[in-house]
Amino acid sequence: MRRTTLPVFALVAALALVAGACRDREVARPGERPTASEPTATGPDLGAPVETGGGSLRFALGADPAAIDPRFLADPEGRIVADAVFDSLVRLDGDLRPRPAAARSWEVNEDATEFTFTLDPEGRFHDGSPVMATDFVRAFDRIASGTAEPRSFVAHRLEAVVGFEEAQATGASLAGLEAVDAATLVIRLRYPFAEFPEVLADPSLAPVPPAADAAPEVFAERPIGNGPFQLAEPWQHDQFIRVARARPVEEGGPRLDEVVFPIYSDDPGRDEQYDDIEAGQLHVADVPTDRLTQAVEQFGLSDDGYTGPGLLDGLSSTIYYYGFNTAVPPFDDPEVRRALSALIDRDRIVESVTRGTRVVAESIVPPSIPGAQEDACSTCRFDPDLARDLLADRELEPIRILHNRGRTHDAIAQAIARDMRSIGLEVEVEAMDLQPYVQRLRAGEMEIFRLGWEADYPSPGSYLHPLFGSDRIGADNLTRLAAADIDELLAAARGELDEERRNELYGDVERRVLDGAVVAPILFYEHDRVVAPTVRGLVLNPLGGVDLAQVWLEERP
Repeated sequence: MRRTTLPVFALVAALALVAGACRDREVARPGERPTASEPTATGPDLGAPVETGGGSLRFALGADPAAIDPRFLADPEGRIVADAVFDSLVRLDGDLRPRPAAARSWEVNEDATEFTFTLDPEGRFHDGSPVMATDFVRAFDRIASGTAEPRSFVAHRLEAVVGFEEAQATGASLAGLEAVDAATLVIRLRYPFAEFPEVLADPSLAPVPPAADAAPEVFAERPIGNGPFQLAEPWQHDQFIRVARARPVEEGGPRLDEVVFPIYSDDPGRDEQYDDIEAGQLHVADVPTDRLTQAVEQFGLSDDGYTGPGLLDGLSSTIYYYGFNTAVPPFDDPEVRRALSALIDRDRIVESVTRGTRVVAESIVPPSIPGAQEDACSTCRFDPDLARDLLADRELEPIRILHNRGRTHDAIAQAIARDMRSIGLEVEVEAMDLQPYVQRLRAGEMEIFRLGWEADYPSPGSYLHPLFGSDRIGADNLTRLAAADIDELLAAARGELDEERRNELYGDVERRVLDGAVVAPILFYEHDRVVAPTVRGLVLNPLGGVDLAQVWLEERP
């Protein structure tokens, strides 16, 4: 999702993510808890939980994962499972900072272009073989190869590594990877990138054993990882995935005996999930929007929005926004863009369309991301008088607002159009199927368009580089912004080792983009997942990750 030669899949994933978050259904205000009869138990047959030790956590998945092989991780469901089965070089802690995982420690050179990782000498795959530096080289090469069939969906995460372009073009090994010895991995980058360890925390960048290449079809169904849990049996598609503790508690293993992931493929409204957690058959489940109040009444509210038990409602890393094509008139004029942004009543959209289940966005980077600045946008407040002043003596052609199909997307687009028409502008709204929508976006054929974005890694740079760097025009920079000052600031921030200074530079970029109204932020998403009262230690971070090795059950279910 983050490189110039990005495949269409990545943009589709970004659009689909927000489409999925909206769930394309009527959004109603959470109602009063009904006095309905006992909920029915309609979940899949998971078998009996194990009877010793820390118990069996049952964590619902809303869809059958696209993959659990790290090379092909493409959705939140697969990432949650893979994160339990694999350890990448580092793992994000509760503050979204990198901490040791498969790597015991690491060093970075002065210009943030070379990282040396020392692996944990006790690291083992679940088949008992040691985790070595060559296993990371193998994993990264199979991801970066542009000639592999099928190609990886996550190659963009390695675009900074020396040799990436050659790997994409010819399938060559990444020249920037060096296994100095069994326990030492050196990664050399094409440009300074101080936050590269945060990127490496992603579960897609875990090591894989030789079996991943020797028997890829077998590996896809029951991958051999190096994480706290191992596949207890092959993946039961559209039914469940079961993982078991990979090593004893006394040797640093997780407290849970197992985690079972029931798969709710035929439950798009999430009602079955919620019925099952009410019935005591689940510990973690998504909550239908119209049952959020019911969930709070029954399970309570998380203390911080991210930590169970109770309803988790913390801000996620996803922003919903509209972009302007800055390469075509009149949207090449910052005053026109500022005027149109000031005509969007975001408060009313959140209240009337999402029924208060989302949060008004007045910045690009959500406040849940380290280094974010709040209320960075001066034109993200409804101000028709400002809009009239900015558009005085201008005659605009009819404005076209385009979005990919979806009931919520259309409701938001219609609300924006209504706001713009309130001062006499002519506005048309058009909905399109996803694939032609993506094609027209990439071709620069749209004027005002809807997009969603989530972070690849916890930094403002995960938003600002791909969306506004001029080298990403036609890929993720769909506003087609080309500004030398923005490019210079982004490059300086990316290579800055001092976190405070780095965030100052990113803040400067964000303010410049918003002062020019290159995009119009609309809203941020919140988690809507509930955790049963007996669960302890479960934290769902803003990126949707959860470290299941830190979870335990207070008592047997």
